Amino acid sequence: MRSSRITISLERRERAALMKLAKTELRSPRDQARHILRRELERRGLLPPADQQTQAEREAPGDE
Repeated sequence: MRSSRITISLERRERAALMKLAKTELRSPRDQARHILRRELERRGLLPPADQQTQAEREAPGDE
């Protein structure tokens, strides 16, 4: 799995809200932002749900 980095500028209130949510959900702020983004992409139908994607990756030919 290849990953890329992006930079997102947040206003102070947005960053504070992200930090608060991350702490509540026991994630790092970076992981929390990724989780929020992933969930929204799934909701909009742009990515399959994570559990389906994992299964599809296991069934992909040539990965053995």
